[in-house]
Amino acid sequence: MLRSKPVPVVSSLGAAIFGIVIALGAALLVIPIFPESEDLVVGNIVKRDLVSQYDISYVSDKLTEAEEEKAAAAIEPATLPLPSVKETQLFKLNTLLAGISAVRQRSDLTIEEKIAALEDVPEIDNISDDTRLLLVSLDLKAYESLENLSTTAVKAILSIPVLEEEIEEKIDSYIEAPGRIPMFQNGYSVMQELLIHYVEPNLLIDEEATELLRMEARSNVAPQIRTFTTGQLVAKKGTVLDSESIEALQRTGVIDRSFNAYDIAAGLIFSLGLGALLGGYVYSLQPITRPWRRRLAMITITILGTLLAMRLALPALLPDDGQQALPYALPLSAVTISVAAIGAPRFAAIVAIGIGLFAGFIGATSSNLAGTEFLGTLDALKLAMVYIAGGLAGAIMSERTSNLSQFLLAGLTVGITTMLVLLGFWLLEEPRTTQTILWILLASTLNGIGSAIIALGIHILIPFMLRVTTRVQLMELTSMNHPLLRRLQEEAPGTYHHSTIVASIAERAADQIGADSLMVRVGAYYHDIGKLTQPEYFIENNISRENSPHDELPAEESAAIIRGHVIGGIELARRYRLPDVIRDFIPQHHGTRLITYFYHKAAGEGTLDQAPFRYPGPLPQLAEHAIVMLADSCEATVRANQPLSNEQIETIVEQIFTERISEGQLDECDLSMNQLRKVADSFKSSLQAVHHPRIEYPESRREELQKSADA
Repeated sequence: MLRSKPVPVVSSLGAAIFGIVIALGAALLVIPIFPESEDLVVGNIVKRDLVSQYDISYVSDKLTEAEEEKAAAAIEPATLPLPSVKETQLFKLNTLLAGISAVRQRSDLTIEEKIAALEDVPEIDNISDDTRLLLVSLDLKAYESLENLSTTAVKAILSIPVLEEEIEEKIDSYIEAPGRIPMFQNGYSVMQELLIHYVEPNLLIDEEATELLRMEARSNVAPQIRTFTTGQLVAKKGTVLDSESIEALQRTGVIDRSFNAYDIAAGLIFSLGLGALLGGYVYSLQPITRPWRRRLAMITITILGTLLAMRLALPALLPDDGQQALPYALPLSAVTISVAAIGAPRFAAIVAIGIGLFAGFIGATSSNLAGTEFLGTLDALKLAMVYIAGGLAGAIMSERTSNLSQFLLAGLTVGITTMLVLLGFWLLEEPRTTQTILWILLASTLNGIGSAIIALGIHILIPFMLRVTTRVQLMELTSMNHPLLRRLQEEAPGTYHHSTIVASIAERAADQIGADSLMVRVGAYYHDIGKLTQPEYFIENNISRENSPHDELPAEESAAIIRGHVIGGIELARRYRLPDVIRDFIPQHHGTRLITYFYHKAAGEGTLDQAPFRYPGPLPQLAEHAIVMLADSCEATVRANQPLSNEQIETIVEQIFTERISEGQLDECDLSMNQLRKVADSFKSSLQAVHHPRIEYPESRREELQKSADA
């Protein structure tokens, strides 16, 4: 008996796993596991105005710390005097100058010998070679001037407090005053060199006392209070974030490092809702065809990949402060085009709604957008409607996509739909500018083109990885230049002719009930390729029909040959790498039927074990498989009986349908009685057109036709 309710293609467990995976993936993407925005760190530029999320007054640790450091820096260091520094350094300088003077006074030495004699002068190690040459070469007046000025300088500088770090500053300040350097060439550098060597600090910083003073200064700084009201600007767009700004953003709720239980609960509810919606739809309405596991895996990867892209991109593009429409340029409709293209357009529509709603949810709740005032109802509605409308448009235009141009057409439709929705919202907004229209056109174009290209990439890459057959691949198999079809034409022309007629009538019937007509056509082309192993043993290839090879064979052996074309067909399909969805037509178009003729021939008047005379099966699992089974039987029977009237063709079709139902061959497919009636009516019409009875003309009419032909 035909099942009153079709066997589900996708099991309840498979649908549940699909829904759970979608829910978990969506939850990980929308729940703020890492709430703090990576964009809001010290040194980054603020991309948009950020405002306080609530009224708050707080002690700013950063500002208070800055004021404390400012007060500490204003404290003068505590010092300890170093006694006798001036006297010691003057003594060293005078010792050097006296020794140089003694060498200069020796008239028995040349300049070179005087320079050599300087090696014995105390403190001379501090003096460079160039300065030594100059000192022994100066005239007496210049040298005496240097002695007086350098001694006076050391005495003057060391008469005031001098710290280690102030030495160079004190020297430069002193010798830059007029009249304090000798008036000879290089007098400035010689004077500076002497002072650098003989001016030393006469004060030592008391680090412990200084730190106590600075600690006291810090303790006297009052806490710095900052106050913000809800909506007040915290960080202006274009400014560089510093530590004080980051603190303010954290305290005003723009950056929230904590987990918000309400946000987590909302994310879980929406994620579970999406998983339940998609999983329940898959099981209840069964929009996915076999092989459903691989198709669901492809859909799962595509949906989660789209949600991930949305989660990463939307926070960077929202809010649309400049009215550049860039958030709406994301090619999210690629997911619906892809789902529809693999043969599930009804499911693609549900996916479009889910993706659009999640776009609005992510845009409105993303932690990266805290404080940007994007939570307006119109903004969230706009985001959701753009992607729902675009996704639905892409799904409608991608139903059973069988060539590349349909992807481009789907992308064009997505772009136009996106543009129309954005223009509708543009009319509601204030202020409106014509420049915004240009941005809308650009965003819509990018959305449409991107959706088409990405969907095509998904349609090529993921099915290849998961071995999912696409309609583009099925179209390639319809080419009569395919090696298997070429072999059928050449080695089994009768089988080839039969297969093409079966494909034609089965495809038309599939269209009548909304089944996959392309799959039916391709399956019919290849359902009998197993006859290539021994084509002469099948009546359609025995043109003369005078002697059948089976006449010399036992019935059991003949039945084995007939059954063998199923096994041989599966092997040929595997060798020529036909997709599984087409390979399934080979065993299922015969199901588990009895090879009646040879069974009765072997049994005679008695009974035998039917197992060797039955096809191995399985029974047809899909409506498409059942249609090819019925078309194969009807065409072969009508061709063999050569009916003389349309009524006889109708009777043959009715008998075959009744037999297959009574044999239980249709028990596992998803065909209803109403659909079977439509298929039968379609077969009758098609077979009457192909095998219409010939009109017997009267003898006189035949003679007239012959004369007409001879003329």
